[in-house]
Amino acid sequence: MTHFSPTRALAILSLLASSTGSWAHDGVVHDDDTGAAPAQQLTLDLDLRQGRGSHTPPATLTQIDHPAAANLRELNADRSTLGWQARWLPGLQTQWALSYDRQREQLANDQAWLRWAAIPGTLALQAGRFSPAQALAADEWGRSSLRDTLLTGGHDHWHDSGLALQLQQPGRRLTVSALRGESNPGTRRTGTKAGLWLLALEQDIGPLQLGLTAADTPRVTRQNALSGDGHNHSHGGASGCQSTLACLNGDGQWLELAARGQLYGVTLRGAAGSRREQGKLSSPTGKVDYDGRTDWLALEASAPLVADIDGSVRYERLRLQHTLTGTNAAILAKEAGIASSQHQPEVLGVRLRWQAAKNQQWSLEWQEDQTGPHSRERWLLRWQHQFSLLP
Repeated sequence: MTHFSPTRALAILSLLASSTGSWAHDGVVHDDDTGAAPAQQLTLDLDLRQGRGSHTPPATLTQIDHPAAANLRELNADRSTLGWQARWLPGLQTQWALSYDRQREQLANDQAWLRWAAIPGTLALQAGRFSPAQALAADEWGRSSLRDTLLTGGHDHWHDSGLALQLQQPGRRLTVSALRGESNPGTRRTGTKAGLWLLALEQDIGPLQLGLTAADTPRVTRQNALSGDGHNHSHGGASGCQSTLACLNGDGQWLELAARGQLYGVTLRGAAGSRREQGKLSSPTGKVDYDGRTDWLALEASAPLVADIDGSVRYERLRLQHTLTGTNAAILAKEAGIASSQHQPEVLGVRLRWQAAKNQQWSLEWQEDQTGPHSRERWLLRWQHQFSLLP
C-alpha cells in the first residue's frame, strides 16, 4: 500500500529534477509529422496514488514462473516521469524519459526512442525503447488489467526495446514490431534476437473501430522453485534448471480481437483474446509435454457525467488451462504450481475521473477482485499533474 504526503511529493519532484529528459503515450507515436509542435519539450509528470484494500495476501494466477504468481501487487506503485522530447527535422524526433518507480524507490529508463517519418502521415519507423502499439488499447486505469497482469506481470506501463514500422491510411492503421520481449516473462532473448513479434491492426468501419493484435514469442524459457521452496523469478535459460527448479522451454502465441464505438453518448469497448504456450516442462522428476492456454474477456463502458467528470465501468475474466502429458505429469504440475487452475479470475471495477485543469486530473477507483476464491475490495485515489519545464 502506498502512502501519500506533501513531503513525498516534494521528494519525488526534487529527485526527478536532479536528472536530465514528455510523458510518453502508450503505443507507437502517432503525433503529427509536420513539425508544428515545439522543437524542444521538457515535461514532468507526477503520478501519485493512495490505496486501501483487503489485508489478505494477493491471490495467485496459476502461471509458470509468472511475476504475478507470487506477487500480484495489492496496488500499483506511483509512477512519475521526467521526459525530454526534441524535433530535429520535420520528420525526425526523439524522446528520452526517466520514470520514478515508487516500489523500488529508484529511477528507471522508461522511454528512449527515435522516430523517422519516411512519408509524413503515412509511413514511419521507430527504434529504441518504447511502449509497443496494441490495437484499440484499453484506457489506462490506476491498476493493471487482468490481461496485462497475465502478459506482463502486472506492469501498468508496458515498454520494450526494438523496432516498429507504422503504416497509416485513411481509416486504417498497421504497426509491426520486432522486440526483445523483455517485458514478457521468459521471452527475452540475448543480443539482437527478437523475443516478441507484435502486429497491431486497426480498421474504422463507420462509427465502429475494429482491432486485431497478434503476437509470437519464438522462445519461452521460465523456471520455478519446487513446491514449498518459494518462487524464483529468474527468466534465464535451461542452464538455470537445477535440482530445485522446474523449467518450461517452448514457444507461445497470443491473439486479441477488440471493438470500440459509441451508443447514446456512451463509449463501449470489448475485447476477447487467447494465449497459448507449448513446450517441454522438466525438473529432476522428469520431462513432460506442456500445453497451456489462457482466454480472456474484457468489457468497458465510459460516459461523461457532469462538467469535467466522467465515469467508467470495467469487467474482466480469465480462463486458464494447463495440459501435461508424460510420466510423472501430476508431480511436475504440482512442482510448477499449476496443479489446480479450476478457478476463473474475475475483476469488476468502477472509476470516477475529474479533469480538474488542462494538465491535471484526479481519479477514484473501486474494484471487486476475485482473482482468488474469495472476493476482495480495493480503493485507489490517483492524482496526475503535468508540468512544462520549458517556456
